[in-house]
Amino acid sequence: MGNNNNDPITTMMNYSQKFPNLTHLLNEVSIGLTETELKGLVKREAERHSALKLEIIRSFEAPNFSWMEILNYPEIGEVYEAETEEEAREFAAEMFLKPVMS
Repeated sequence: MGNNNNDPITTMMNYSQKFPNLTHLLNEVSIGLTETELKGLVKREAERHSALKLEIIRSFEAPNFSWMEILNYPEIGEVYEAETEEEAREFAAEMFLKPVMS
């Protein structure tokens, strides 16, 4: 699973192009928010920017989207270090998908 392109710069540029609002949000949240603060921020930003909500939903539908990759990308800053893609997706579902769907 994950993006098939192994070049991290190109990979992140693809995420930035296909999911610009989500990558911007991840850049903002890499500053060390608590889980409660992160969920609140995601919910507020998704309410203000419908495109962000759609990107979060699309990220879970996209077969090549790797939450493990994007959450650990050094240029953004580490948001969450997962051991597996499944662990990263579970974290992302809790922190990003649930807040925008509630």
